[in-house]
Amino acid sequence: MSTQTASPAPSIDRNRSPRLYIVILVILCVLFVAGYLQRLATLDEIQGQVVAMRASVAASEQRGANLTEELARVQDPYYLALRARDDLGLVQEGDLPVVIYDAPPAEEVPESLPATASGPSDSPIWQQWLDLLLPGPVR
Repeated sequence: MSTQTASPAPSIDRNRSPRLYIVILVILCVLFVAGYLQRLATLDEIQGQVVAMRASVAASEQRGANLTEELARVQDPYYLALRARDDLGLVQEGDLPVVIYDAPPAEEVPESLPATASGPSDSPIWQQWLDLLLPGPVR
C-alpha cells in the first residue's frame, strides 16, 4: 500500500476574528431596536387617535341625546302652540288677539287727528278718576 500523505484541504479559517461576528450582531441589534422604537411610536400615535375617536363618539352620543330630547319637546302640541303664538303671532280659534303698539312721541302726533270728546282737563288725576267712576254731580 502506498502511503499518501494527505494534504490538508484548504480549510476555512475557523479562527476568524470574532470582531466580525460582534459587528454583525451589533448591527442586527441596532436594526431590531430601531424597528421596535418605530413600532412604539406608531402604537402611541394610534392610541392617541383612539382616545380622540372615543371623545368624538361620546360627543356625538350626547348630541344625539340632546336632539332626541328636542324632538320630543317639539312634537308636543303645547310647544307648537306656544311657538306659533310667540314667534309667528298666530292665535287659536276663539282667542282674541291683542296687539300693543308703542305710542309715538308727543311731537310726532299729527295735527289731523280728531279731538276726543272729553279732552284733557287741568283737574287733578284723582278728580278725573272720580268723574269716570261716579258720573254725575258729585262735586
